[in-house]
Amino acid sequence: MHNFHALEGHIVHRHFTPGYILLSYLVSCIGACTTLELLHRRTAGRGLYNWFLLVGSSVSMGGVAIWCMHFVGNRAIVLGEGQPEVQIAYNCGYTAISFFLPVLVLLPAFLATDTQDQVRRVRVALGGTLAGLAICGMHYLGQLGISNHDCIYQPLYVIGSAIVAIIASVAALTIFFLLRAAWTNSWWKRGLCALLLAGGVSGMHWVASVGTNYRLRVVDSSLATADELSKKQTVIVVIALSVAACLVLTILALFGERQRRTSAERVRRVVLAAAIFDPQGRLLVTPDGTLPSQKITGASPDPSTSEVFSVGHPIFHWAFRASRNWRAMTDLIPCMRHHLHDDTTPITTYQMTSGGTEAIPVDEADEQTIRYREMFCVAAADLAKQMGEPLDHLGTLYDEIVNTGTVEPSKSPMAGLLHASTAAAKAARRPSDLEAALPSLTPFGPGQLLFLVRRTDKTEADRLQSIGFRFTALSLIHETLAETLQVSPTEVMMHLEGMQHYATSTTERTLEAGVHLVCFALRATVGGTFDVLVRRNARNLLPSRPLGLAALDDSHVALLLRMTGWTVTDCLDWLRQQGWMVSNSEKDSSFAAQLGAALTGLANDLGEDMFKQARLVSEPVHAPCRGGNESYFGGRATLIALRLMVPIHARAPNPRRHVFLPLSFFKCQQYAYGPATAHEAFARQVHREFAPVVESTTQSTVVYRPPSEAVPRLIPTPRAATGQRRSWLGLTSLEKRWSHVCTPEPPKTAPESRPWGGILVSQEVNVNVDAMALTPVEGGSVEGDSTVVGMSMGSIGMASAEVTDGETFVDRLLTSYADGR
Repeated sequence: MHNFHALEGHIVHRHFTPGYILLSYLVSCIGACTTLELLHRRTAGRGLYNWFLLVGSSVSMGGVAIWCMHFVGNRAIVLGEGQPEVQIAYNCGYTAISFFLPVLVLLPAFLATDTQDQVRRVRVALGGTLAGLAICGMHYLGQLGISNHDCIYQPLYVIGSAIVAIIASVAALTIFFLLRAAWTNSWWKRGLCALLLAGGVSGMHWVASVGTNYRLRVVDSSLATADELSKKQTVIVVIALSVAACLVLTILALFGERQRRTSAERVRRVVLAAAIFDPQGRLLVTPDGTLPSQKITGASPDPSTSEVFSVGHPIFHWAFRASRNWRAMTDLIPCMRHHLHDDTTPITTYQMTSGGTEAIPVDEADEQTIRYREMFCVAAADLAKQMGEPLDHLGTLYDEIVNTGTVEPSKSPMAGLLHASTAAAKAARRPSDLEAALPSLTPFGPGQLLFLVRRTDKTEADRLQSIGFRFTALSLIHETLAETLQVSPTEVMMHLEGMQHYATSTTERTLEAGVHLVCFALRATVGGTFDVLVRRNARNLLPSRPLGLAALDDSHVALLLRMTGWTVTDCLDWLRQQGWMVSNSEKDSSFAAQLGAALTGLANDLGEDMFKQARLVSEPVHAPCRGGNESYFGGRATLIALRLMVPIHARAPNPRRHVFLPLSFFKCQQYAYGPATAHEAFARQVHREFAPVVESTTQSTVVYRPPSEAVPRLIPTPRAATGQRRSWLGLTSLEKRWSHVCTPEPPKTAPESRPWGGILVSQEVNVNVDAMALTPVEGGSVEGDSTVVGMSMGSIGMASAEVTDGETFVDRLLTSYADGR
């Protein structure tokens, strides 16, 4: 002991243990990796989710990468010959304070770094400088906690250690955020950034340690005993923090792997995704670079069982209109969800017989159609819940389907492992009884992706970022999405730009008020249906040219009737030769010139070879246009139509401007973009068709009351054999049977509470169309509205007439084809 006291006031020789040096660097790497993984998932500067990530990254960097590394590294410093009496002893107070200092400094450091796509280097440099100063501050504050030695620092090493910490921190954070902004920061790149950041922490520590000498202040056996306790406590804290960091990394890795596996599986499924754009046109994605999505159906496609699922499929038509009437679906979602999970309860309708009401099960085909529609609505509800917003704010269905899984994924270092894990998951996974029982909708590719599209304002965009989503430019994310969806980047970019335009150009998908010249070109398909030529950027509109007129007068109509059935070539020749001489009226001459210019312009758009054989339709038709109601476009435009039947092998003359679309979907869009009455009719029709689902779900007792009783009840009856019209929604037999909704007997004390917002009461009218003459009632028929006619008929029921889809201009143009007019 005397020899130790002789060392007091003298510098004690030191050396380093290599094992602790490597261990300290490993601990720092764990903390740095956890920090960058948490920063990678930050999406904004506010929101509980982002603050949690900010605090977590500050604790993992300051507490593990810096503080734990420091005290593990100091265990590598051996003074003298390793005698316990002269080894470094710590003051518990300074040791605790040194933990909180870097954490508190790193909070503003990481807050200063940008979370947007465009990296602001000044902010990243500021954050890196603060991080470097936090490393230095923790080191020297921890050194102040040495109770038995005085630390003697060499200024050059102090400056050098600060430079190492700042440069390494700035470099690591700059590279990390640049990669993050470009969506090229895969896990191994983030790992390299973490190694560099940990290298800055360790480099600063060892540069400072080499330039530090330890002068023994006092030798006290009690300090040695207290030091042993302090070291044990420090080791316990270091182990606990390191294990916690490892646990966080493991959870993040498992979550990321689960997300990748889910994405790989959904490539082979029918999936509903949200494509939301902010005011700058940026796309909403998750921190992993995927779109928010929910599976619609997981049944494996079987080409031998059913028809191709495309935009021409009736289920897609129903979904397209449903996405524009979410308010009508909201009350039905719980019943739909219950019905999908409880497939043991059959859907039944009720028919009046001589003995009372008889329950009749719905046809299997009709029930399958109902279940597919329910899957779409439930998937949309789950997607809305995932994004924390009401269903009616989710967006409208995009008018194209993206086929996924058409391109092999790139062979990354982990591709083989991911493929093996995905294959194993598929082998272990078995579809549910419901999905196995349903014949699949056969897609064009291995999987299909439907999009709900909308444009959000800045307030909503900030809210979405605060709960963990990011907005990014299409040029930065399209390759990442292409890899995830297994689609070519060019195709992904084309669809993304189309959806961006779809979300931001609502007015462009409606005609302006006035007179337009349109081309109604049909093409037969192998399946016996028709396609129609439409605009590529507005698939609900025909190729057209405006005439610059507000309306047509009688003289204009007379001129058109004179050219009825003429080809475009004949019309142009006649207009050029004598069309302007048909009348002395200057107005008629102006109309002839305008019509000729529109014909010439449309011929240039579509190509003269194709367009010159089109024939003029006898009379103009009317279509919805921009009017007083922004949602339903309550105005009306006048269309002068040219009909054309092109060969079955013909292609769009100008693919950049025009495409062929299934005629059935084109007609569906006219209702979707039609007047408010069309949406009202669809909403009532949905409630009427899903009434059996509600009844079978609630297990209500149906009681029939004769019409003579005080409370009127409607009697379910079969549809008349004559005058049947197949519903475009594809539920013909269901409509035959469920003509009315039977309401349950109300309790005598209080009305029964029902999960469905009331029972829709409608009237079924049975008409023999072959035995009646229709006489329009004055003020009756309105384009796109319910048709009011005067006729002699018998009706069953005591409610108001049911609102049905009215006639559109498409029906009138098809009639002109049939009549040859």
